[in-house]
Amino acid sequence: MLRRWHLFSVVFGFIFLFLSAIFHWMATAKEARFLQSREHQRELVRWEASYALVMVVSFGIASYLLAKLLNRPIVRLRSDIESIDPRNPWQRIKPENYPQEYLALIHEINRLLSKIQKVVEESDKEAAQLAHELKVPLTLAKIRLEKSLEKMDPEIAEEIDSELERLKQHMERAIFLNKAEKGNLTISWGKMELGKTAEIIIEGFRLLCENEQRQIHVEKEEGIFIEADGTYLKQILYNLLANALKHGTGDITVRMKKKGSQGAQLLVFNKIKPIRKMGSLGLGKRIIQALVSVHGNMTIRYKQLGSLYCARLSLYPRKA
Repeated sequence: MLRRWHLFSVVFGFIFLFLSAIFHWMATAKEARFLQSREHQRELVRWEASYALVMVVSFGIASYLLAKLLNRPIVRLRSDIESIDPRNPWQRIKPENYPQEYLALIHEINRLLSKIQKVVEESDKEAAQLAHELKVPLTLAKIRLEKSLEKMDPEIAEEIDSELERLKQHMERAIFLNKAEKGNLTISWGKMELGKTAEIIIEGFRLLCENEQRQIHVEKEEGIFIEADGTYLKQILYNLLANALKHGTGDITVRMKKKGSQGAQLLVFNKIKPIRKMGSLGLGKRIIQALVSVHGNMTIRYKQLGSLYCARLSLYPRKA
């Protein structure tokens, strides 16, 4: 209803301006006939032209402001939709701040989000159930394999055991990711020095890099203290370095620096392989994003500059 009244006002205003200008010019033309001096006639025409110009400009500005006012709910709705995390369909658009005519559209958007939520919940439930059901037979297979090692070729037994262990790790990561994305993790907060915590993970990756004739360069400021869950922070750093090692090439640089009075930043960057495709969110990145979201005082950003790929983890003071 509000939009219709605004549209009616604009249309009526333009019609009124058009008719007013016609009658005004007709009156001016008749008045100019009674002026004997051509100079007076020109002066009258100039004044009338100035009046018409002021009217047009004023009405144009008023129309622009009115159009901007009409467009404000659309801009707000677009901003609310963009702020919805595609991996978190539990969010809804609040209809309180919108005019009555937008409520039907907002209701439809929220209804679609509810459908997405239901599909995601069913999918997560089935995935978690499948992972739990596969965990038991895998454990039994490993036990039987260990008992049959004497009867099998050692190399074949080792390969089978390695593949079973890898499959078990993938399932455990999938179960953990399911819990993390649902927010079912408990954070054990602790104060720690970022450099010392990161060095524990970096030291293991130095050995992996040496096997590929690569190096890890660490640049850090001293005395960077943060609040986080030590176990989950190590897992975030592990996945960041694992992604850099797997998808990158050449040396890896890890940079830690202070941000503001109490914040900190950790950057992991190196050159990426030419076949690397951007925009996909793999399992490692999903785990990182889930753990960052659970903390609430972290953000993770990824950026590519030419052949250089950078992951930036920002850490802030713990929210009260």
